[in-house]
Amino acid sequence: MEKWNEWLRWLDNQLTERLLLLIDNCPAHADGSSLGLKNLQLEFISPNTMSHIQPCDAGIIRNFKVNYRKFSVSKWVRNLDEGEVIKKLTIKEAVEIIADAWNLVKPVTIKNCWQRTKILPEEATHSFANETEIDESMKA
Repeated sequence: MEKWNEWLRWLDNQLTERLLLLIDNCPAHADGSSLGLKNLQLEFISPNTMSHIQPCDAGIIRNFKVNYRKFSVSKWVRNLDEGEVIKKLTIKEAVEIIADAWNLVKPVTIKNCWQRTKILPEEATHSFANETEIDESMKA
């Protein structure tokens, strides 16, 4: 909680105009009312609403996890095919898989998640790259 408050003070000092910060119900997110923030207003949102208003929770993370699992399982299958024992990933291997998995998250996925949450004006989401491909991961 101390790091959270430290970050809130830092952010408040960076701001030159008022900003509203919507916060989820993570226990580490203290209310900050005793910090005397000048430009930062904190508002806690109701529990179980993040998946409806946060683009990452609306599909971006799910898409990334699917990609990560595909890479991980493929590595294990290759190990088994080569007669090797499945070993834990090294940090380097995990970082490489994370990078590969993120690179497979398509811009259209991100665009669709922002549109689905409806937290930006519609014209803002249309200004994203005009993707015409269908994002299969968003169908459900």
